[in-house]
Amino acid sequence: MYNQLGQLVLTSEKSDLSGNTIDMAQLNTGIYIVKLFGESNSQSITISKK
Repeated sequence: MYNQLGQLVLTSEKSDLSGNTIDMAQLNTGIYIVKLFGESNSQSITISKK
């Protein structure tokens, strides 16, 4: 997970993404980008923490 400045703030490695959660309690409010990587594809998701 990256903050708005592009700094890596959180990492996690999961083999199965279904049903997993991300604990953002220690992160400040703001916009974050989550990058998900699969075997043959990747996806970025923007999350807003208020």
